[in-house]
Amino acid sequence: MATTAKKQDDAAVVLDDYEGISQQECPILCEANRCVITHENICGHPHKGGLQAKYMADPACVERYRQARIRLAQQRIKEM
Repeated sequence: MATTAKKQDDAAVVLDDYEGISQQECPILCEANRCVITHENICGHPHKGGLQAKYMADPACVERYRQARIRLAQQRIKEM
């Protein structure tokens, strides 16, 4: 399901939670008060904060983290 972007300068519609993620940047839908991976105000970006122990115990959070890692790996492959 498409979600409306919350930042003014981004596209009007974001197709998935991980759109915009890069090695250095968080996804478009991440905000200071909610990370798309942890669903809290703690960054779970694989190349920034990673997952703290609290989030490693949450299977849904671990799956979101895994999906983010897959997206980043796909980007690295395309860059080759």
